[in-house]
Amino acid sequence: FQPAEEGCKGAKSVVAKGWLDDVDEFYSGHIGIGCRELGQIGACMRGFLASTKLNIYFHGRAAHAANAPEQGRNALLAAADFIVRVYAFYKTCSEDTRMNVGRLISGSARNIIADEAYLEVETRGQTSKSNQSLYENISRIAKETADVYGVTCEIITVGDVGTGKSDRELAVCGYDIACDMGIGEKYKKDAVFNASEDVVTMMNHVQNCGGKAAYFMFGTKLAAE
Repeated sequence: FQPAEEGCKGAKSVVAKGWLDDVDEFYSGHIGIGCRELGQIGACMRGFLASTKLNIYFHGRAAHAANAPEQGRNALLAAADFIVRVYAFYKTCSEDTRMNVGRLISGSARNIIADEAYLEVETRGQTSKSNQSLYENISRIAKETADVYGVTCEIITVGDVGTGKSDRELAVCGYDIACDMGIGEKYKKDAVFNASEDVVTMMNHVQNCGGKAAYFMFGTKLAAE
């Protein structure tokens, strides 16, 4: 029941409060993801992807599309071209990165040149370095596209998380408990998460303070989690 888990925003506030400074063992988990069978448990040792969540704004100038199109600065056109450019660039990136433009909002009417465009974008990487490189290139492409169309660009980071790993000692402890419960055969000792998780920020803090941390997946048949 972590606050603001989606978007990688909540864990930093928990860490900043000092609530995890003296923790010896930290257990966390998520339903589904890599466990689809009810009763199955997976100990995630690796596969936590670094991620950055960013909002991109293109600021242009509205104008009537028929009477005075030359007075406009088309933020929607800039945003659309940015999406094409950034996906073309992404095809050249290494396989250990992920990127998605998940949302675009722009325009007020069919006969008005859009003066604002808003996009929600995310990057991911198997290492913090590869994720940061992708983020920097996306920012560069956004600014270059804005220059082409005579609009301005604003990039705001709204969440981020690094990579991490579980302590094997706690994963083995989880296996012993699963055996005591009679479900040891359903226990995955070295599950790969292959996604990003805000709680990794808390796991890393506990480990940096001398404690141990582990992450588990719990099986579910839910269509969405």
